Amino acid sequence: MLGCLNLISKMFSGVGAISMFVLANVLFLSFSCCTILISVLCLNLVVLVEAILI
Repeated sequence: MLGCLNLISKMFSGVGAISMFVLANVLFLSFSCCTILISVLCLNLVVLVEAILI
């Protein structure tokens, strides 16, 4: 019984580590996507402003 519980707790800790890793990757990817989107929007705004001014 104790061995079984030990195995389950080890499995959960492994799953927790994997899920944390996946979560970190997802957060990083979404953050970089947001950064890319924001920079593209800023570039578009700059181009629009220049087009209006010229």
